[in-house]
Amino acid sequence: SKNCHPRRGEYNVYSTFQSHEPEFDYLKSLEIEEKINKIRWLKRKNPAHFLLSTNDKTIKLWKVSERDKRAEGYNLRDESGQIRDPTSLTTLRVPVLKPMELMVEASPRRIFANAHTYHINSISINSDQETYLSADDLRINLWHMEVTDQSFNIVDIKPTNMEELTEVITAAEFHPHDCNVFVYSSSKGTIRLCDMRQAALCDSHSKLFEEPEDPTNRCFFSEIISSISDVKFSNSGRYMISRDYLSVKVWDLHMETKPIETYPVHEYLRSKLCSLYENDCIFDKFECCWSGNDSAIMTGSYNNFFRMFDRTTKRDVTLEASRETAKPRTLLKPRKVCTAGKRKKDEISSLDPHLVDVWAWPSGGARKVPWKGCCTNSACPTKLHLHEATKLALATLSRLTFGRVVAHLSLGLFCLQVDGGHMCHTPTATKSSWAVVPVYQCCHPTGHVQQLIYRNTVGAHPCDLVSVFHPQIIC
Repeated sequence: SKNCHPRRGEYNVYSTFQSHEPEFDYLKSLEIEEKINKIRWLKRKNPAHFLLSTNDKTIKLWKVSERDKRAEGYNLRDESGQIRDPTSLTTLRVPVLKPMELMVEASPRRIFANAHTYHINSISINSDQETYLSADDLRINLWHMEVTDQSFNIVDIKPTNMEELTEVITAAEFHPHDCNVFVYSSSKGTIRLCDMRQAALCDSHSKLFEEPEDPTNRCFFSEIISSISDVKFSNSGRYMISRDYLSVKVWDLHMETKPIETYPVHEYLRSKLCSLYENDCIFDKFECCWSGNDSAIMTGSYNNFFRMFDRTTKRDVTLEASRETAKPRTLLKPRKVCTAGKRKKDEISSLDPHLVDVWAWPSGGARKVPWKGCCTNSACPTKLHLHEATKLALATLSRLTFGRVVAHLSLGLFCLQVDGGHMCHTPTATKSSWAVVPVYQCCHPTGHVQQLIYRNTVGAHPCDLVSVFHPQIIC
């Protein structure tokens, strides 16, 4: 009836246990975090649950079981567990099982270690439930569940000369039905399907899934946002989905040339890629998954949001995962993202351009200064939006007679060094001084400042002060 509450699953914590501990590799002077990268469940064969969990280096097989009865009435042990003297026994009794409070126990059954040089990013259980694969940045290994001291390397993309490295492995997944087929994705936006029946080392793929790039949409960040962070087969095994920074794509295993469906996840961030690059958010990774009948797709986004796409109706919904919605009988409310203009009710604003600091490097040391006038006696901190900092940079460049630009890659800044005078509004200063102005990222990943990128991003300017040379660390 209408008065009845809809049937909804309400979940409580079933069990909590420590999977990994922080370690230290003394040979490589490397700290290994306890952070869990992946969890994969095995199919259930008995009342116990089995799962694989991994951190950066070590994979563990766990058994999670329940106990709600205990045995009492032992002959050779008393109630406290102490061993009795057998000569003191005069009668024999049959132990009985008595009910007790439910206890959930987690015990490690296998530990698979020392097989990966680089950080593990994926594990996937084979359909035969006897083997699984683990992948790091450059290699994929095949394991047997019963063998902990040996694994087979099935993919190795490490070049002889590491300077020739052009891509890394980002995710790997076994086919849900064919135990000999698996796929792995790369940072170049490609997905390779391999068949283990062809060769022991699957360096040569059977199929290559790659979407041709649209030259009209080519930009400085194209290669970064095309990197695939997750790939999943559908439950039927006919399709697979891939997740890059801005979208989710559905691929048909019978068509390699392009995806059959593309769903934008947070397209409003495309205009903010410069800001996201400066604070490294553009390298964030998101996962994706299928519904049970392959009719819907779910993936994550920012602000604790996740998005669901209905493949039949082509509708999508944005939901929030928060403590408020986790309360009993609380229905999830769809949320909308306001990309521009005034926010409406139930809308949240998209990521604003980051506020950044303006710094000056006078001869006396580094400190913050206000952007309207670089008085060396002032230490007033100032926050600027990126477009305001751009205006300041152009205004400063127009006043210079000689100078050079120094790139600061990690903070997304550039520095103007002036010889023979102060660079801003104090022309009476005679000492060489430094000023650092944050602007839209104008640096090539190889560490060179590119004049064309600078002019296209910040705006054309008649000044010819921008030179191309290696960056200089200034802090």
